[in-house]
Amino acid sequence: MKLNYLILLLIFPFTTMAQSVPITNSVEIVSPAKMFMTDPMRKQDALDTQELKSKGYISSDTTNAQYLLNIKNLAPSEIKMYQSSKNPYDTHLKQSITQIPLAFLYTGISGVTPEHIIGFAPTGTYIKTGWTGIKEVFEDDQLGVCSLNIENRQLVNMQIRINSERLSYAVNSKPTTTQVEGNPKSGYRYSVFWTSGKYECNLDCSNKDFDSSLLNKVIAYADKIDKSF
Repeated sequence: MKLNYLILLLIFPFTTMAQSVPITNSVEIVSPAKMFMTDPMRKQDALDTQELKSKGYISSDTTNAQYLLNIKNLAPSEIKMYQSSKNPYDTHLKQSITQIPLAFLYTGISGVTPEHIIGFAPTGTYIKTGWTGIKEVFEDDQLGVCSLNIENRQLVNMQIRINSERLSYAVNSKPTTTQVEGNPKSGYRYSVFWTSGKYECNLDCSNKDFDSSLLNKVIAYADKIDKSF
């Protein structure tokens, strides 16, 4: 199963719920046998994990990498079409953070210049005070086209199970999972997920080429982002 290092979280590109939920959360590190998967899913996950260890990436025809690589061309028309929307539940791309009602303070990724920002979109859950998450899509000269998804775990019920086979503590010694998937035709998606007491974060970067060193660069960028919180 592709991108199965956490369950029912961060479904790409934008996962949202407009409802109110009780505030409880937890992070569990569990064996693959205790992940919420069917037997076929579990078998595929084991194959994916092995391929990731042996090749450095999972061969996949997923469109996720291609979606990010193409989003720069698609974003302007979407932003223009919905720029006047006053609907607080609107999940389309926006040009500015100020156009999104957020339930927490977010000022953007430090160091990303305006000309490299492609757009912002709400994610997570809409509660009385606004959205509990935000996605920032941007370009980076080294990494490719990236999206950072941040969700405030203190505002919602967010129970996370992380596969112990995929676990590391690469981002500031916090529970982290990493993955690369794709193929030469569609490109490759480099993903870093990490979580802390307050935030759950996912940094995805798509690049046309596979480079074993690129994942380490994405991890280093995630580390820098985490230190800015």
